Amino acid sequence: MVTADQSSSPANEAGSSPAVSPAKGTSDNPPESGSGLPTYHFEQLSGESGAVHILLGDVTYVLRKTQAGKLILNK
Repeated sequence: MVTADQSSSPANEAGSSPAVSPAKGTSDNPPESGSGLPTYHFEQLSGESGAVHILLGDVTYVLRKTQAGKLILNK
């Protein structure tokens, strides 16, 4: 089990949810800057389920939000 502070880019596979655009910064909530990586709001990716599937090669992982507000990545 791996604990993550940020979500990864969403996977685009046939039959999966539509792609989500990276978060746009505002004066109240700027996206992560300087890293060059896309930034996503987890709630935008997961919707009400609180979890997303992430594909890496032929392995599917589940990234979910705990009641404490942490992200947990499981195989």
